[in-house]
Amino acid sequence: MPKNVSGKERFTQTSSRFFRFLVHHYAALHYLANAHLHALDHLEDGGSSLTLNCGYGYGFSVREIVDTVSFVSGNAVPTHEAPHRAGDCAAVVADTSQIKEKFEWSLKHDDLD
Repeated sequence: MPKNVSGKERFTQTSSRFFRFLVHHYAALHYLANAHLHALDHLEDGGSSLTLNCGYGYGFSVREIVDTVSFVSGNAVPTHEAPHRAGDCAAVVADTSQIKEKFEWSLKHDDLD
């Protein structure tokens, strides 16, 4: 069944690249778990509670994810181009500077290749 890919008419700029689709921020679960382990160590060592963003500091569009999955799998992912949904932001990406500074933490494998 085709999945909707919305936001075709929006243009955003992220990391000097222009995307024709909404930008999303994807991160592998095990990297997020590792960030939480750093936070637990920090608290166990007497540190104060913190709120920190985890991520790459940039995102990928749904279209980029679909195209990459299609390429890697060798099978086209069926999609239907849909208009953007009311209220959707063109791009939402985490500012990761604090977690990098506090824990020297960053995500690995930060591209789709």
